[in-house]
Amino acid sequence: MDDVEDNSELRRGEPVAHTIYGVPQTINTANYVYFQAIQELLKLQHDSITQTSDKGKGKGKGKEYLIGLVTEELLNLHRGQGLDLFWRDSLVCPTEEEYVHMVLGSESSFHVYQYFLLYNHDLCPWTSVE
Repeated sequence: MDDVEDNSELRRGEPVAHTIYGVPQTINTANYVYFQAIQELLKLQHDSITQTSDKGKGKGKGKEYLIGLVTEELLNLHRGQGLDLFWRDSLVCPTEEEYVHMVLGSESSFHVYQYFLLYNHDLCPWTSVE
């Protein structure tokens, strides 16, 4: 991201990513890597904590579960955006099945957030009904 922000042309004598792949694809990929790093940290944290969480379908699992879910959906969103950019920039027309898979993987993320927040209203004080 630093190279994009600084409009650099070279890094360590090599062309920078955004001059090869374009700014949109470079930003999308950089963001994706940020979320991958968070996901890996969550896996490390999960492995170091004993399994004491509720066995229900999401309800009561706590903030760690919410962070993991949101991180996974952000990764899905960026995977979909990456495909969209690839198809646009390479002039490749996806099959109907590829396109539907991309849309369901990225666009549905926001519906997952809404469902999760409503289902776990105890984690979100602004949805609490008291």
